[in-house]
Amino acid sequence: MKRNNITSTDLKRLLISHNLLVAGRVFFEIFINVFIWKQTENLNLVAWFNIAYLLMHTVSFHAFAGFVKKGRVHLPRQAGLIGFAVVYFIIYLLKEEAIKYIIPIAILIGICNGMYWISYQILRFDLTNTKNRGNYTGLENGTKIFVNIIMPSLGGAIVVANWYNWGYSSLFLLGAILFLCSFIIGNVKFKVNNTPHFHIRKTFAIIIKDKDIMKSMWGHACSSFSRGGTIARLLIPLLIYDVLKNEFHMGGWLSVFSVIAIISSISFGKLIDYKHYKFLLIIGGLSYFLLIMSVITFPTFLTYILFGILIKIVDILIRVPKRVISENLILSLKKFKNHRIEYIVIREWFNIGIGRIMSFVVLLTATNLVMEQMRIAIAIMAFAVLVEIVLLTSIKKEVLN
Repeated sequence: MKRNNITSTDLKRLLISHNLLVAGRVFFEIFINVFIWKQTENLNLVAWFNIAYLLMHTVSFHAFAGFVKKGRVHLPRQAGLIGFAVVYFIIYLLKEEAIKYIIPIAILIGICNGMYWISYQILRFDLTNTKNRGNYTGLENGTKIFVNIIMPSLGGAIVVANWYNWGYSSLFLLGAILFLCSFIIGNVKFKVNNTPHFHIRKTFAIIIKDKDIMKSMWGHACSSFSRGGTIARLLIPLLIYDVLKNEFHMGGWLSVFSVIAIISSISFGKLIDYKHYKFLLIIGGLSYFLLIMSVITFPTFLTYILFGILIKIVDILIRVPKRVISENLILSLKKFKNHRIEYIVIREWFNIGIGRIMSFVVLLTATNLVMEQMRIAIAIMAFAVLVEIVLLTSIKKEVLN
């Protein structure tokens, strides 16, 4: 593929900065959930924490899109990183008392997260092209996996070591430092397209009439409801912790899962031709469905470990093609530069506002980590994977060339 290289210094600095952000986020994506469960053994509170965070992320993502559209793409990203650092430092100061303010903390994290992601997604789109977008996505996933090899074990070791009786608060002091480093490295004025008028209603009216784009949108909703929702992000880590009762051992297993996937992720984006993407979507979707059903049918520690290992490989077969299809569909819009930010905001409505939030709403039907209580919710998520694959593979536009 021509131009399938990542040579831009801007892109490289963006990628490094982004992965420092990813490293800091591990502490709330994994360890805050474990912290809440360890303190309360209340699965509903864990779910409400995530619902509050995701709801505010969606609102913030939309609210700051206008700034980005006017060319101020750096301000929300930089403010989000500083905000993350401040929130993490507050958690560090509160220590165990943070559990009393867990919902306000979720709201603050959601606002910072939305500010960061609206900027990053636009930068990523503007700095890549149709030829190297798959390569960048594969590299982004690969470096993210590398971060996920290190951080869960490191975080678990810090909690178990409990230096100065700081426990979990030590994680968030380190996280605050990582966000500040991300701010410094990513403090580069990337060149972006400046289209001052933010017209979400006009773009939504165009998108809703386009069957292929709507298939992609609903595919994102199904994806976040199933693969990107509660199973891999929340339930598997919690189930492993509930068996082992040790954060370091849990983090060690999560790191092992990531080791399995790193080579396949980088190789996929660089070497796999777009013409194979739809076939791999089918293989990945069916495999993912069967793996989820195995967790329901055989809820044992060994099943959780096998799921965690295999899912890291299978997920890449879906994640990279889905991203490339979705972002290349933007180019099918007439005068796409005038609609690209609105498109990404609308996609976030489906992705987070509908898909991921609903995955935690469904989880509210269970009050404990007992498979008998969670079985129906997880089964619904499994079938959502199949719906996602049907939607993505039925897109007719030539977006994979």
